Amino acid sequence: MVNRTENNRATAYYPKNINATELHIIENLRNNIDRRIVQYLLDQGQYTFYDNVNHSKGAPSTISWHLNRLNGKVVTSASHNGKPHKFTK
Repeated sequence: MVNRTENNRATAYYPKNINATELHIIENLRNNIDRRIVQYLLDQGQYTFYDNVNHSKGAPSTISWHLNRLNGKVVTSASHNGKPHKFTK
């Protein structure tokens, strides 16, 4: 009836009918900063790192850490073609 996931600080429960992809996204959106980054990405389609820093009013090092973590979890991706990195869905 329920799926249970655990990380080092909390246990979360989700309905059994949520597929693995949806569950992966939901787990990553539980963090406030990650959620703001992904919401901004969904609103803008793509943006540069400094667009995100200016929008979130966070420290560049904090935003960088969260973006790298989201990229590593395949929630976002970054490309570089002689221009600033563009983060995409």
